[in-house]
Amino acid sequence: MRLGQPVLSSATSSHMCIATSAMKYYAVIVVFGSFTGGDFVVPQLKLKFPFRSGDVIFIKGHMLEHFVTPWQPKGHDGGRFSVVHFNHQAVVDWVNAKLDPSPE
Repeated sequence: MRLGQPVLSSATSSHMCIATSAMKYYAVIVVFGSFTGGDFVVPQLKLKFPFRSGDVIFIKGHMLEHFVTPWQPKGHDGGRFSVVHFNHQAVVDWVNAKLDPSPE
């Protein structure tokens, strides 16, 4: 049982859906760095928008396929990294079982 919190450094992403992400909750994605490109795409909704350093996205990652377009470092020391936080469904199920007042 764990919370998901990957840190992606200079990663490119293919189409993603986080199958173990809790269904009722949102994933949070924050991006940092000095780069160009790297737009955020949600194909099912036909959305594509800039995803710049310091931006935060809340998404139901288990339901919506999403990815980032190719990006390039800006300048000699440029790069890109993101922090992704989500709850695994197993954690939510465990907490709900602990909070359930009914006897087993």
